[in-house]
Amino acid sequence: VLAVYHKHRVFLSEKIYVESGPYTPTVFQVYGATFGILICWEGVYPFIFRDFTQINDLVTNQKADALVWSVGEVPKIMRWSGSSMAKKFQIPVLGTVVGGPSKVFNSRGEAEEVEVGKFAEDNKELEGKGYIGNAEILHVDLEMSCDF
Repeated sequence: VLAVYHKHRVFLSEKIYVESGPYTPTVFQVYGATFGILICWEGVYPFIFRDFTQINDLVTNQKADALVWSVGEVPKIMRWSGSSMAKKFQIPVLGTVVGGPSKVFNSRGEAEEVEVGKFAEDNKELEGKGYIGNAEILHVDLEMSCDF
């Protein structure tokens, strides 16, 4: 386990099932690069409410080189927000969508569709045990030096 993160921005429909985690922008390091973590609504919220505090903390204070963003099941939102986020902060955004195409946005906001592992399909035993969402593991071969 590289990092443990509790979602801070919980979408309205999720509030009947879960509580927001504490505000703790979280990063992890792999191969010398630092990745910031965002979950679903946390990547959309800033563009609606003009509150970029969490992403600013990840990029400026935590020194994230890229963001890893698990979107859930709404690929259209990821296309717009992922591209906008990458351009605004000038860092790559690696977006995963449960059951859909995942994308890597370079620091210019240009997207490339990628294949990722299907964690949710391989871990059906988690259903019904208090888990209301599934994570998807992102495993992509990236030429990281092009954006860092």
